[in-house]
Amino acid sequence: MNGDTLHVNGNALHVNGNALRVNGDALHVNGDALHVNGDAEHVNGDAEHVNGDAEHVNDDAEHVNGDAEHVNGDVDHVNGDALHVCRC
Repeated sequence: MNGDTLHVNGNALHVNGNALRVNGDALHVNGDALHVNGDAEHVNGDAEHVNGDAEHVNDDAEHVNGDAEHVNGDVDHVNGDALHVCRC
C-alpha cells in the first residue's frame, strides 16, 4: 500500500509520504522529524522516540501506538478498526 496512504485507527492518523502522525498527544512529522508529545524521550540521528505507548524509530519508521503497528516503506499497517485510503 504505497503512494499517499491515509490510516485512521483510534486516535492515530497516519499520512505516509512525508508521514504526519497524530496519536494521543504525539505529533510526528517525519523528514526533519518534529515530535511534539507529552513526556517524550527523543534521540536525534536515528531518532528513537518513546512517548506514552508510542515507540517511534525514524529511519524505516516502525511505529507502535496502542493497537497500531505501522512500518513505513511499503506500509505494513495492523490496527483494530482501520480506515485505509490509498493509491495502491
